[in-house]
Amino acid sequence: MKQEPSGDTDAEQRRSAALRFQRYQERIETEAAFFRAKLLTLALLTATATLVWSLSSTENGKQVCQIISEIFR
Repeated sequence: MKQEPSGDTDAEQRRSAALRFQRYQERIETEAAFFRAKLLTLALLTATATLVWSLSSTENGKQVCQIISEIFR
């Protein structure tokens, strides 16, 4: 059985470590993208709820809310 020089195994270990780190970075980026999407969705829902609440507190706003609900029926 022929022995490989230790330089080859070191290079393989470095490549393996680099590949693991790259996969880890990709997973972190994917999770961060999902988190940003969830945060944006929450912000949009909050803004919409605030808008509806402020519209419903005035007479003209109530009419606007009724028109909007009629449109989506």
